[in-house]
Amino acid sequence: MSKPLLSLDASSISSLRDKARPIFCASVASLILLSCGFRAVYQNGQASQAIVSQMQVSGSDLCADALSTTLVKRDDSPISIALRVTEKLVEENIGADREAARLTLSVQTDYEIQHRDRDQVERGSTLRTRTFTKPASELDETLETENAARTVCNSIALDIQHAVERVAPSK
Repeated sequence: MSKPLLSLDASSISSLRDKARPIFCASVASLILLSCGFRAVYQNGQASQAIVSQMQVSGSDLCADALSTTLVKRDDSPISIALRVTEKLVEENIGADREAARLTLSVQTDYEIQHRDRDQVERGSTLRTRTFTKPASELDETLETENAARTVCNSIALDIQHAVERVAPSK
């Protein structure tokens, strides 16, 4: 009779399970972070941030928070930026019971970037949307809407960062 290639007894299975548990927990934690819109701030070991002297954001505190992670405020920068954020939540697929099945969040951002040393002004607008299934409870709907807004605002913040870098490229 040939000897089996792998023989597992109760103690080796228990040992294997104990070693696999931290890997499983780390994998689940990573998936949870990725699903809620987490994005790494560092790229190639360095923070990727544009530098501005002034930043005005009207219309959304959530987008202002997202911008604060991608834009660094420093008084000696020649760049100032003003943004107007407009959010709209639309119910879709309204059924016979007059309940919506989906929600679409649209966030439009109008921006103006000024470079005071070059007398240069760049104006633009971005529009980002996120559609999601409407949850059954009001609390879940609020949480899902905030999550969608956070994801959209993070995307807008990266767009604004790239626009700032076009006006004042990093050295």
